[in-house]
Amino acid sequence: MYGLPHPADCGHPARDSRAGAVLARATGCDLACMTTNRTAALRELDHRVSDGIDVRLLWRPHDNRALVAVADYKTGESFTIEVGADQRALDVFHHPFAYAASRRGGEETSGELAQVSGP
Repeated sequence: MYGLPHPADCGHPARDSRAGAVLARATGCDLACMTTNRTAALRELDHRVSDGIDVRLLWRPHDNRALVAVADYKTGESFTIEVGADQRALDVFHHPFAYAASRRGGEETSGELAQVSGP
């Protein structure tokens, strides 16, 4: 079973673990002064995998733009398409290779896509 071993008396993991003591301590930092990383703000809206091709529909809230990230694990090719204002994001998601010609030549995915938060 997941998470074994369990306490024999079915104790309370949150109360019985050291995590409670760690979380009870003051962090000593001012969370209000922290800044957010724009790349961490990418949200995955949809995801599909077919025949070794991984396609993700992503949204960047800070500029309200949609992206489609494609990775072909058979060829090793990967690219990102920024959905244009005159394009439908789901069309690009479902047919990324048809829209791939509109991207700049040699454009590869960047580290920006490595930190995607799910729905």
